[in-house]
Amino acid sequence: MPIQGHCALCGTFGNLCESHVRLPKFVFKRLRTPTAANPNPVHLSAMGVVQSSAQDTQPLLCSVCENDRFSMLGEKWVAHACLQDNNVTFPLVQSFINAGVARHDIMEGVSAFYAARVADIRHECIEYFAASMVWRGQFLIGNQYSLGPYDQQFRNYLLQKSQFPKDVSIHLFLRYRSNLTQLSHGVRRTRHDLTTIYDFAIPGLSFWVVVGKDRQDWAKQCCFHENGFRPIMELEQTDSLMHEQLVAVTAKAAANGRRSRLFSPTGQ
Repeated sequence: MPIQGHCALCGTFGNLCESHVRLPKFVFKRLRTPTAANPNPVHLSAMGVVQSSAQDTQPLLCSVCENDRFSMLGEKWVAHACLQDNNVTFPLVQSFINAGVARHDIMEGVSAFYAARVADIRHECIEYFAASMVWRGQFLIGNQYSLGPYDQQFRNYLLQKSQFPKDVSIHLFLRYRSNLTQLSHGVRRTRHDLTTIYDFAIPGLSFWVVVGKDRQDWAKQCCFHENGFRPIMELEQTDSLMHEQLVAVTAKAAANGRRSRLFSPTGQ
């Protein structure tokens, strides 16, 4: 039976959808291995390693916000553009190849493709999806954080009442050169100097959303929506950093006496 309540975004009272608050539904579907004995994705944390069908849903949004806004304005296009479940097809990367767009070095160790040079890349969907992920992440039970004074800016933008929030940068990184391309995680919040970084990953792509009036010049230079070239970056250290994080998490799980090992993309 549908649960009734006020939509967390628009405030309308009515039936609420079971919204995915950690990762979108398409990510969980993509991480499944249908031919395996246990097709469910691997969940790795300091509490151990398990395979589970749990998707962290809760009644949060009305059908208009869930379907007409979050899905149609961002998630649907990003799901098509990111790395697909065969771990080979990557429409976003293929669009650069088809358009003959080359990489450009923008700083030491960082190169980028310029999305502004490819007509079929819908930058507005990327921006909306990133903002929706950071905003909905506030409601994940056990991992709550607050956008504080920026919450209303995010809310108005997602409701299409205002432009993208001020003093916020989006950074998008390609990941398609290692065994970690399918690795995904929900929004994590960290402080860096006088700014806050919200990062999350879906198959083939990592997002950083940097919030704060004192963002450094690099944040603006590499920002997807502030830089007119709309850079989508390749960061040489991305996969090595993610692997280090995996090793650290499994080590902590082992220290807690939990079963712990790294899994290959096929779960073998």
